[in-house]
Amino acid sequence: MGVDCRDYVELWRRGRNRRVGNLRNSKPRRKKQRTNFLALEVCFWLERYAINVAEQVSDEEEVELERGEFLVNVVASVPKFPPLPQSEHYNLFDLKVLNEIYALPDQVSLANGMVDFIANTQDHAEAMRSATSEACKIGVKAMDLAEGIRSKHKLSSRELTHGDFDVRGQLDP
Repeated sequence: MGVDCRDYVELWRRGRNRRVGNLRNSKPRRKKQRTNFLALEVCFWLERYAINVAEQVSDEEEVELERGEFLVNVVASVPKFPPLPQSEHYNLFDLKVLNEIYALPDQVSLANGMVDFIANTQDHAEAMRSATSEACKIGVKAMDLAEGIRSKHKLSSRELTHGDFDVRGQLDP
């Protein structure tokens, strides 16, 4: 009627095998969690930029030019991107998407160079229209990248609206 020690040994082996199995399965799970967390951070980073551009474009301030001409809903330059979120796990990210993300600040610099050239060679009104157009294009690209990342990593979509203010509506021409 006593318990045989072989029963204890067998129970111990089963428990140990289950723990080892969980350890084997936890590495891919942790990698996926890290990648999804980084994807979420990058999505919010991209969406914050798009919101910033939309707010600047929708600002109702009138800009008076030298000739007495007024412009509304324009920006003087393409807003710069804030620093990319710090992480040691970018190597887990899709390289094609990562390439596009890293290229965005350079696109802003190139767009601002073009705006400066137009301001120096043509007139300021055309430069401001160009800056607004380029800012909107880059803002839409940031939103599209964020939507693609959310879709790929099965993250919930994010509505970028508040009342009547629709970020994509402000950025799309």
